[in-house]
Amino acid sequence: MEEIFIGNDKFEARIARNGAELQQLTRLEDEKKYIWTPNEQFWNRRAPNLFPIVGRLKDDKYFHDGKHYYMGQHGFARNNQFKIIKHQANELTLQLESDNKSFAIYPFKFQLLMHFMVIENMLTVSAEILNTGNKILPFSYGAHPAFALEGSIKNYSVRISGKDKIQRRFLNEGIRIEQYGTIP
Repeated sequence: MEEIFIGNDKFEARIARNGAELQQLTRLEDEKKYIWTPNEQFWNRRAPNLFPIVGRLKDDKYFHDGKHYYMGQHGFARNNQFKIIKHQANELTLQLESDNKSFAIYPFKFQLLMHFMVIENMLTVSAEILNTGNKILPFSYGAHPAFALEGSIKNYSVRISGKDKIQRRFLNEGIRIEQYGTIP
């Protein structure tokens, strides 16, 4: 698996082109690793990017413009090779673009850009989804990082910049329902 390194004098990040998946974030002064090491007994991924769906479709299929399409859990981005758009010492942008292979399961034109940047003692990761077609682009995106934690999970928190609360929509047997909740 091809991996790309970015970093500075404090942190190093390794990102795989396959799925644009963060493989590891390491603090250099003591080699502390922040990302889960896969264990086949529990989970064999590290930080997959979920696109164009998050979760699973009922019976792994949907109907669009008179045709049935099949798509597995969490879509297909996590299993596809991304193209390197920009690579500098502390910054990386990877791109997945619609093609004949993706049209067979998702008949929409898109670009998914994954941006990674190491600044001081922080890694920023952002996803940018572009509609490159002329019709509505239905999608969802999810990040699914797994962290290597020490001690109690109560000692940790996740912060999303610019958000105090996040609204979520509930599912019933994999189908969205008109029930919402707030994550503080």
